[in-house]
Amino acid sequence: MTQSTTTQDAALMTMARWVSTIADNIRNPISGISAALSILEHQLRSSDTDLDSTTPLVDDALARIRLRLTSLSEYVSELIDFAKPAVIQPSLTDLNSLVNATKNQTLRDLPGVQVATKFSCRTSTVKADHDRLRIVLSGIMRNAAEAALTTTSQNKPQVSIAVDCTHEGFTITVSDNGPGFSKDAMHHACEPFYSTKEAGTGLGLAIAAKVVRAHGGEITIGKSTSLGGAKVSLYLPESRKSGPDHLLLPVT
Repeated sequence: MTQSTTTQDAALMTMARWVSTIADNIRNPISGISAALSILEHQLRSSDTDLDSTTPLVDDALARIRLRLTSLSEYVSELIDFAKPAVIQPSLTDLNSLVNATKNQTLRDLPGVQVATKFSCRTSTVKADHDRLRIVLSGIMRNAAEAALTTTSQNKPQVSIAVDCTHEGFTITVSDNGPGFSKDAMHHACEPFYSTKEAGTGLGLAIAAKVVRAHGGEITIGKSTSLGGAKVSLYLPESRKSGPDHLLLPVT
């Protein structure tokens, strides 16, 4: 391990501790605000006061507050997930089935996107954490579909998902025909808090990289030669050769 790598790991661990502390300090007030909002909603619904003229405005305000709280809670959950070790619980997992199930669940709420799947492996069983991989894949597939929906070409939004195998392991590749990654994004996409989205947290790919590397694998970012947009590839070894059952943070 080089000196620069050691220094980088130490900096990432320090960041993780700070992130964890900040997330905890935010999470507790969110819980209190959410509880108070529930009481307020109940009181307004059961009040005998005539609020017919203001109810739409009140309902809209309450809905907006609830939406912001939910969004903030999800962000805090991502912060906590990023900060804690990526403890994995490996079990025999069929990647073809996992990809199909995740695709159906994730993309059904995004109509208008054409999704093609390709499975080149008759057997795609690997020892992996099924639930953590499902969450990682769901996020990557959703990002690809949302990017494809922003395409300015005459082609319909398209996403391609492929599972390929070698004698050493398996690669899951998700591609789209959206605008793709810039050169800067390709270099920094898996770094914590880097995002090209206006409302993005910048933690999705960082967490994905942490989970994949905890499996002994690797994540790569590039350009799709077939669709022209972004390409995200997850490599998973057929069996974990070495290393602990967790990885604190991704080494970028």
